[in-house]
This record gives sequence, C-alpha cells and structure tokens, in this order.
Amino acid sequence: RIIDDYSQKMWVYFLRKKSEALANFQTFYQQATRQSGKPLLLLFSDRGGEFVSKKFLAYLKQHGIQQHLTAPYTPQQNGISERYNRTVMEMAHCMLSTTKLEDQFWAEAVQTSSVFTQLGTHEDLAEQDTGR
Repeated sequence: RIIDDYSQKMWVYFLRKKSEALANFQTFYQQATRQSGKPLLLLFSDRGGEFVSKKFLAYLKQHGIQQHLTAPYTPQQNGISERYNRTVMEMAHCMLSTTKLEDQFWAEAVQTSSVFTQLGTHEDLAEQDTGR
C-alpha cells in the first residue's frame, strides 16, 4: 500500500514475495508521475527489507527520490499508513465474513475496501490530484 501524504490517495499492490516490492514501486512511480506531472521527491517507509535492499535504494537514487525511514519498532511514525491499513483490513475481513466468501477473494475485498475508504476520506481527491 502506498499513500500520498498530501492528498491521502492510496494505491494497493499485492505481493506474493517481498522481492516483488521494487517492481510494484516502479509501476507506481511511472503511473503517479505520469498522472500528476510532478516528480516524486520523498518516500517515507518503515525499515522492511524490501525498502532497504540494494536494488530498491539504487532505483530511488537513480530517480532522485529521498527516503526517510521510521525508527525501529515505531509504527506511530507511520501513523497515516498504519491507520489506513487497519481500516482497510478490518473492512475486508467484514466483507468476507458477512458474505461468507472464501479467503481466495481476499485481494478483491482489500482492493474494494481501499476504494471505499478513499471515497469516505476526501470529497475532492481528483481535485487534489490534478489541481482542478
């Protein structure tokens, strides 16, 4: 999950392995910079191995992206992301249990929950994205 701190817009990517994080971040970076027309300057993340690998750090450096890491064991420093994660996961769990759907629909429930969460967060996300 990637969240823009200014607009609170969220993108959700699913990983089978942490090694897929870089490819997903590259996809996000290309999409976000193309849509906004603005460069990505700062990535705030925890110290997960997927965010501090040599390849990931090289990609950030190549694109001029500065990385700020949270202190170990301090999810409070990443509060917006942690709160979104909790909300989305609780909502996805409720969707699956209420509808009695199997866990194979977990990704769809999480994706749907993230959309619902964003709809209820800001009335004008599109305006914040485009400035219109």
